[in-house]
Amino acid sequence: MVKFAAVNESTLSQEEAKLSPIEKRILTGIRATKDHLEQKGEKINFQRIVLRFQKIHDALDKVREAHEAIDVDKSGKIELSELHIALKHLFGESEGDED
Repeated sequence: MVKFAAVNESTLSQEEAKLSPIEKRILTGIRATKDHLEQKGEKINFQRIVLRFQKIHDALDKVREAHEAIDVDKSGKIELSELHIALKHLFGESEGDED
C-alpha cells in the first residue's frame, strides 16, 4: 500500500501552488505511486491512470454533490450542525430522535 505524505507547499512549483487542495493531493498521490513503483523496479503505467480518469471524475462528482447537499447554508464549508443532520439522515434517525 502506498502511503501519502501531507502536501509540502515548499516543494511545489509556482503553477502547482495555484492548484486546489484536492488537486494538490491528487498530484501528491501520483508522485507517491510513481516513487513506490520505482522502488519496486516497476514503471508507472500512465495508460492505467488515464483509463481511470472517468472513474476519478465520477467519484469527485459524487463527493461534490454530497457536499452541496450537506452544505445547507452554501458557505462552502460543512458546519457541525449540517454534518449532524446529514449523519442522522444517513443512519435513518428522524429529527425528533434524541442524541
